[in-house]
Order: sequence, then C-alpha cells, then structure tokens
Amino acid sequence: VEGPAVPVGDADGSLVLLSPHYEGTARAGYDGVVRVDPASGKVTRSRFGQVYDGTPGMADGTVYVSGQTGRVTAFDPATGRKKWARQTG
Repeated sequence: VEGPAVPVGDADGSLVLLSPHYEGTARAGYDGVVRVDPASGKVTRSRFGQVYDGTPGMADGTVYVSGQTGRVTAFDPATGRKKWARQTG
C-alpha cells in the first residue's frame, strides 16, 4: 500500500485499512477503505462519499468510525458504502 493507511481488521481473507485524509499536514479523518489480499498482493480502494473523523474499528465484518460527537458510522469493508449512522449518548 502506498502512503499511510490505518489497519482496522480483516474481511474475507483480506486486510482492511482506512485511508487517512489530510488537510495540509494534519490528518482530518478518513476518506476510504483499502483492502489488501495477502495471497495475491492485490490492493483495492473504495472512497467514502465524505471524510469521516473519529476512532476506527472493525467487528463482525463491518468497519466503524466513532466521532467525538458520539456519531457512529458503519461501512461495508468490500465497497466502502455506508451501512448506517447513529447518534449515541
């Protein structure tokens, strides 16, 4: 993978990473999902429709970004499509 990426888990045998978005030299959030197939070395990327800032994680085949405002957004790791978003607390 060229450039920075944040590992969040694995799905269907591929390593799943989030692609950071920078404004100048400061990280401003994440703008997509990167998948790496360790067997073939193939790298695929999917962009989000916007930049999401917060703490990333992955569980049960879903990528999550939890923001400081309490908003949690869930993404499909294969497509980068938003599954849902919920306001907590």
